[in-house]
Amino acid sequence: MPSRFWALLVLLLGLQLPWIGRPPHYDEANFLVLAQGARLDPWRPHDIPINWQGSTESAFAVLSNPPGIAWWLAPVLSVPVPLQRLWMLLWLPVALWGAWQLGRRFLNSPEAAGILLLGNPIVLISGAALMPDAPLYALVLAGTARFLDEQDQGKLGLGGAFLLGLAATFRYSALPLPLVLAAMAFLAGRRWVGSFLGFLPLLLLCLHDLHAYG
Repeated sequence: MPSRFWALLVLLLGLQLPWIGRPPHYDEANFLVLAQGARLDPWRPHDIPINWQGSTESAFAVLSNPPGIAWWLAPVLSVPVPLQRLWMLLWLPVALWGAWQLGRRFLNSPEAAGILLLGNPIVLISGAALMPDAPLYALVLAGTARFLDEQDQGKLGLGGAFLLGLAATFRYSALPLPLVLAAMAFLAGRRWVGSFLGFLPLLLLCLHDLHAYG
């Protein structure tokens, strides 16, 4: 990648550093509980008790979030919070790469999309948050960019579709996005069937949940 990419990445990371020591707050507590569940039993991260609405229940019955963030945070659960937040910042290079590629394609200016990340409140607020938002947009941006690059090479775009589909294991709101890839390929007169591989990660997660929780 050119030096401009690395300069933007340094700026993105630098904007996060003043807030890296803030304590967990609000919904971050949800995901730290899930991470504790993943550490106790990686196959059943939701099988941990939580008192979220006044009574103690299984997290599976209370928290409507997929386990991706729990698995991601589990390895750093015992380290100080600033290090946990630095761990979350590993998603920023992924997001910037995706934005850079999409900016090159649609704006003929890779820097433009990268600069948009610098001023995006979602990125600035969630970049170091102990929540699934950063993985969500990083995987969506990178997956979409990879899918289009693969299509340019005459491929089905399986790698990009699968990468985008992984976003649904962090936030269920990413579930319909493979259909967006299909529409983009269809409107471009390309083969769109590969986009449906984007549903595979969630399908595997459903099979996992059936086995793990019945």
